Amino acid sequence: MQELEDDISQELQRLQEKIRERLDRHLDWQTQGKMFPFILSQAQPIYARSMAPLQDSSSVKNTYNAKVACVLPVLLSAIRVSPPSDGPAHDGKEIGKDPVPISQYLIAIAVGNFRYRALPKVEGKEWSTGIWAEPELIDAAYWKFSEDTGRFVHCSLFLATAEKILRPYRFGLYDLLVLPPSFSYDSMENACLTSLTPTLLTGDAHLYVGYSFSFRNGVTQANSTHFWLNEGWTTYIERLLLQLLHTPADRGFLFLIGYKSLQDALKQYEENPKYQRLVIDSETG
Repeated sequence: MQELEDDISQELQRLQEKIRERLDRHLDWQTQGKMFPFILSQAQPIYARSMAPLQDSSSVKNTYNAKVACVLPVLLSAIRVSPPSDGPAHDGKEIGKDPVPISQYLIAIAVGNFRYRALPKVEGKEWSTGIWAEPELIDAAYWKFSEDTGRFVHCSLFLATAEKILRPYRFGLYDLLVLPPSFSYDSMENACLTSLTPTLLTGDAHLYVGYSFSFRNGVTQANSTHFWLNEGWTTYIERLLLQLLHTPADRGFLFLIGYKSLQDALKQYEENPKYQRLVIDSETG
């Protein structure tokens, strides 16, 4: 009997180690304020399975509801049911609801010492948008996406323009989460919650905002073999939006930059031509 208990204990320890190893790949920890942890999950490409028994394929989509208890504010790739973003202080419980089927890699959770600022509403639009960030970054982030109209167009107007050439935004909420500096992951367009590297506060962050509207969150490729569809279509839409918001010259300039990058990439993989293809044979690695 004791031998059986020892075997079970060892198996449980091995299982715990596997779960911890998977979560280490799925979660990233960093902070700007140094007072509280900042946690963000990254399910792309196949890490959602470490959070729940999910089939990690972009062709499989599902809705989900979540209840999370935490002393710090919690954000989900879903609509906040309770507490509301602009409501009273956080009471330690977060309830989220995702009403639109999404690919598993778009499921995300973030925890940190967050502050929220609502961005301007666009008349006639049912969706809302706002900024989340740590106290040290919230002012710069809000200015960037709401008041920096001298060089850029504020985020809400950018999204409204996207709807003129694309299908309506279905998720109801488009919030932006500004990450701390030196975060190991770059920007990611999770459903209802796009995470952005703070380096975009000094550049044209709207190039990345277009991803959620254009293809990934609404259609998505059937599998990773055709991942080029994600990147190719969204890049085209981003440049088209810049032409509509600014001038054809802006779109043309980005085309030249992209063409130069393509030439550089083709040259880089001259000795390994299989990586010069849009559809890469993944069977052989």
